[in-house]
Amino acid sequence: MTIRFPKPRGASGRPGLFLCALLLAAFGRSALALPPGFGDDPTDPAAQERAIQEKAQKYLDEGQKLLADGKIIQAKTKFKAAIGMVGLQGPGMAAFDALKGIHDEGMREVMRAKALYDEKKFIEALDVAQKTKSIYANLFSGLELPQTFPNVSRLAKRIIKAIDKNPAAQEQIQEHEATKRLKRAVSLEKQVKDKPVKYYDLYRTYRTIAKRYPDCPTGRDCAEQAIKLRNDKKIWSIIRRERERRDIASALSTIHTLEANGLVDDARAELAKLQKKYPGKTREELAEMAKE
Repeated sequence: MTIRFPKPRGASGRPGLFLCALLLAAFGRSALALPPGFGDDPTDPAAQERAIQEKAQKYLDEGQKLLADGKIIQAKTKFKAAIGMVGLQGPGMAAFDALKGIHDEGMREVMRAKALYDEKKFIEALDVAQKTKSIYANLFSGLELPQTFPNVSRLAKRIIKAIDKNPAAQEQIQEHEATKRLKRAVSLEKQVKDKPVKYYDLYRTYRTIAKRYPDCPTGRDCAEQAIKLRNDKKIWSIIRRERERRDIASALSTIHTLEANGLVDDARAELAKLQKKYPGKTREELAEMAKE
């Protein structure tokens, strides 16, 4: 038996209108389930305010996660962005509280650097002060706040400046750095016995330490050792020959690179400079001189 559904009134002969009516009814019912704010007029002030608050909250959440991971520099940028959007309300106030917490931590680091300085632990004091200056810089810059805070970065700079002007601090710091570089000199002192050309590297190491750290015992001692090497005719002859060999080898390497890249004229110019420096020498003779 065939079941026939009665046709809706007014639908006879016009199925398109009936279908449109069904679709409109369906969309009308589904609209009731749309999420809040969906379809808001973007020019509506209330909708704009909601969007701003949501964006500020996003910055706050990101900043708190970064702070929990110890990424203070990135976190403070997010917090400042939240405040810049909504001021000191809602997520902006929470971001401000987070910045104050960061500031308090920065002040503790400043006090720690100052205590180390007073204890004449200048190396540790400088390390703490330099990190503090960098990490806590521009903490509240660009924000309109109801109160002022001591500038953490500026206070750290004062400690660094005091260390730079303190002769005792400079001697301690230079000695620390010179001692680290001296390890290479000690190693080279052992190598020169079997490979005399290493006197060249040893001499340069002494000179570098003496020049960079002149105000500490190790720096002064290295200056004396460099003078001793220079005054030893046999050793100084070895140093001069090795310096010449490396100079020629470096120049020939540059010439080869230029030729490999098709810069023939530049290569010829460099070769002319080298031959002027070592008159009467052919390229083949210079290559022989460059061999180890």
